[in-house]
Amino acid sequence: MVMKSSQQKKLSLINHEKLYAGIVAMAVASLGTTGPVLGQQASVPPPVSNQQPAPPPLPAAQQPVPPPPPGSVAQMTSIRGTISQYMMNPDGLVDGLLLSDNTIVRFPPHMSQQLVQAAKPQDSVRVDGFFEFQGMVHAITITNADSQQSVVDTPPSPQNPPPAPNPYARQPMSVSGVIKVLTYAPRGEIDGAVLDNGIIVHVPPPVGIQYASIFRVGAPLAASGYGTTNAYGRSLEATAIGPSASQMQTVTAADYGPRGRSGKRGRRKAVPVPAVFTYHQ
Repeated sequence: MVMKSSQQKKLSLINHEKLYAGIVAMAVASLGTTGPVLGQQASVPPPVSNQQPAPPPLPAAQQPVPPPPPGSVAQMTSIRGTISQYMMNPDGLVDGLLLSDNTIVRFPPHMSQQLVQAAKPQDSVRVDGFFEFQGMVHAITITNADSQQSVVDTPPSPQNPPPAPNPYARQPMSVSGVIKVLTYAPRGEIDGAVLDNGIIVHVPPPVGIQYASIFRVGAPLAASGYGTTNAYGRSLEATAIGPSASQMQTVTAADYGPRGRSGKRGRRKAVPVPAVFTYHQ
């Protein structure tokens, strides 16, 4: 009986060991199959979002350059020079510069005050713009070379309104001198002259064409008409012209409006004006 009981215990112990070994084997086998799966799951990259990062802001755009007058071929230029005098229309508004090399710089008359504040005669300036005609530049920007103060051709706006009408009516004027520089309309017609004494004589382009023999650099010129004298110069619209005061001929003065941004005048109709006037200082 004792022997039988001892054998039963040995058999029970062997069975337990086999059961334990089977459990261990099953556990190892289970780990072997799940390990690669876990490895594969770990190697899968995270999902990529379809949302792209916002691009960096673009740099601020530069101010657009005003276009050249319609119908003209613009030749952009940048020149430097010394101001000889202001150019002025018959209403007394500064509408440009005459440089020491006789280059004429056109600028809109509604920018008159800004221009005279930025640059004065004998100042050195840099002019950026385009050629209207040989020896004539329509300025987009005028910069004082010493102060670096610039004035830019800007359209009229509530912040930059056009000038009020001339507070002083044009006065009768008679002038004479020697032609220093001729002025031209955008299409190349003579429309006036700057005399050696700084006086500016304006005529409508048809008159400049008709009297081209009178308008020659270095030739004497006498003129009568209506204009303005102020701190910036003397300027008149001529109604009579000639090589001398005793040889003047009456011309038909066109009723032209003020120059626009392109430099052209708004022609309305021609009106005859008396020829001879006496200028009163």
